[in-house]
Amino acid sequence: MRTLRNFPPGSPADIDTLATEFTEAGFTEAGFTSALNWYRNWQLTAPWEGAQYRMPGRYVTGDRDLVYGFPGMDQLIPALPTLHPGIGPAHILPCCGHCIAEEYSDQVNATLLEFLGSLKS
Repeated sequence: MRTLRNFPPGSPADIDTLATEFTEAGFTEAGFTSALNWYRNWQLTAPWEGAQYRMPGRYVTGDRDLVYGFPGMDQLIPALPTLHPGIGPAHILPCCGHCIAEEYSDQVNATLLEFLGSLKS
């Protein structure tokens, strides 16, 4: 199993295993129904189809995240500012996987601080 890198000394080396076990325990206890209900109730969200997201935000991911490599993401990510005007440019962290805050906390914090500093109060 691949483990995360760049942890401070004393951090668990097998955080991926811990995260998987934690998630599995939660679904074992509570079931998976609530996670699926969002998709089952698509009629409730139908009135918002085509609505644009207006709240400011940033898309931050790692270039080794599996989602980043999904077909079409190379077109979707650059289009985010057009689809969601408040999103701004995406930040793609090099040599980083899915758990960006755990793998590269300093870079994620810097990205978030830059974003927060750009907001008008």
